[in-house]
Amino acid sequence: MPAKKTVKEENSQQNIEKMIEQLEDIVRKMGDTNISLDSSLELYTDGVKLAEDCLNKIENAKQIIEQHKITD
Repeated sequence: MPAKKTVKEENSQQNIEKMIEQLEDIVRKMGDTNISLDSSLELYTDGVKLAEDCLNKIENAKQIIEQHKITD
């Protein structure tokens, strides 16, 4: 049985739109008053990793745009 991928490994293969949808889902789940503390902490950790990966993807996109920018 293959090992479960980490959130970071899964995020590296996803587009930013999908990652944002996952963040929104995490926020919805964390808003559930019936969620356990352990589940809440796990969701929080996953959310932080997703947010970091989103920011990295945005930063990489900015760098690519800057590299291809035509100077006047």
